[in-house]
Amino acid sequence: MSQGHGREVPIAEAERVWEDITSSEGPQITVAGDEHLGVLASTYDQATEMVYGRSWGRSRFARHTLAVSDAPECGHLVWPHFGR
Repeated sequence: MSQGHGREVPIAEAERVWEDITSSEGPQITVAGDEHLGVLASTYDQATEMVYGRSWGRSRFARHTLAVSDAPECGHLVWPHFGR
């Protein structure tokens, strides 16, 4: 943590952060809108490359359609076009 912040981090501060990120509610994260847009803009090319580079399947359900990636594996399902 000290290395990431570029300063010495007191044990009490490190413990507060650890408690926050490991709590059952998850970490409290607050991001300004402009910072969020900056992150989206900086990761757009990589994210779209990953999405377009994946093979996708489409499953029809009674009421909705769901696009699924080939990455997750469901042990109880057989996907004929995914080589399972």
